[in-house]
Amino acid sequence: MRHSPIKIVLAYIVALLPGIAGLILLVLRLDDIWALVCAGVLALFSCGLLALMRYCFKLEADYTKRLQVHDEEAARREKQLAQSVEEFNAIIAGMPDGLVVFAADGSIVSANPAAREILAGDTTGGYQSLSREKHYLSVVESALAGETKTKKMKRAGRVYSLSAAPAAGTEKNTAAVLFIVDITDAELSKKMRREFSANVSHELKTPLTSILGYAEIIGNGLVKPEDIPKFAGRIRKEAARLLTLIEDIIKLSRLDEDELRAEFAPVELHGLCEAVLGELAAKAEKSQVTLSLTGGETVVSGFEPALYEMVHNLCDNAIAYNRPGGGVRVALETVDGRPQLSVSDDGIGIAPEHLGRIFERFYRVDKSHSKDTGGTGLGLSIVKHDAQLHDAQLSVDSTPGVGTTIRVLFRAQAREKE
Repeated sequence: MRHSPIKIVLAYIVALLPGIAGLILLVLRLDDIWALVCAGVLALFSCGLLALMRYCFKLEADYTKRLQVHDEEAARREKQLAQSVEEFNAIIAGMPDGLVVFAADGSIVSANPAAREILAGDTTGGYQSLSREKHYLSVVESALAGETKTKKMKRAGRVYSLSAAPAAGTEKNTAAVLFIVDITDAELSKKMRREFSANVSHELKTPLTSILGYAEIIGNGLVKPEDIPKFAGRIRKEAARLLTLIEDIIKLSRLDEDELRAEFAPVELHGLCEAVLGELAAKAEKSQVTLSLTGGETVVSGFEPALYEMVHNLCDNAIAYNRPGGGVRVALETVDGRPQLSVSDDGIGIAPEHLGRIFERFYRVDKSHSKDTGGTGLGLSIVKHDAQLHDAQLSVDSTPGVGTTIRVLFRAQAREKE
């Protein structure tokens, strides 16, 4: 704290007063030895006061400087703290997961927007005002009692993981922190894996049972010699179906890995589609289905074997589920600056209730027809994974008895620098 100049001048005048008084006394009583002594004492006293005052002013200046430095440091730390709090609030506000902090008495200290949206309760009261869901209450109460706990909660068609943990405070004071994570997709993936494993077991068991049955009949001599080729043909057919199924499962397993993206390169789709149609020409002729390709040169960035497989599966399905005299039309075009591949047929079509599930593994709209054509139920699932690998969008239009069109819209391709 700085003194005003007037106060400093007054302080110096006060300190000089004894000296001035001594000087006046000395002038008035020049011949008196005691007056001389008193004047000297007053002068020394005045000098002492001046020295003491200067020393005090110096101490005060040093203290003021240290106090100023301390205030500046405190202001800097307060600013950093405010910035950290602001950054923390911004982080938790943008978190997709819920975060709630509770005081030891169960009152809510803070709750980010995600938590408020998920629990849809009052954040101004105690923890019970936020939600009355039993799993929520269980984990929060356990955390407030000093125990970490995790449970799952279903709400509005979603599945959440609730994880609450105690946070030690001062003097046996315990608070709690609750994390809410949306695990719907993870739970769905688990369910799909369980279903896939069950379906794989069933699909593998069926041809193996047939093969073992036919082999046992032949081995026991229960087949006439002239019927052996027919039974061997059935064994060969079931073995081929089993091999195709295993190959499709291996393809799906590889498509679940992101390593294939490292092998992306420019792929020309028109030539690729010509090669696919050439390979399927014999099957199309046998099924009395015509094949056609329209569009010009179309280049996309991708993994060529996966793109070939995708086009092959789409065209193969279009032939298998077509009708005699029908056609399969493959078209390449540009939509909003993005390459698009479409495969249309004049086949049996797909009912609306099945459209949302045709890309699921082992899902068959017409199970008997799929087995007659040797389908594994994985063809369109492989198409879906191939599309996901290339960040492409799939869409389906279908009318029962009229036909189906499946479109693959690729992402915009970056132009190469010349």
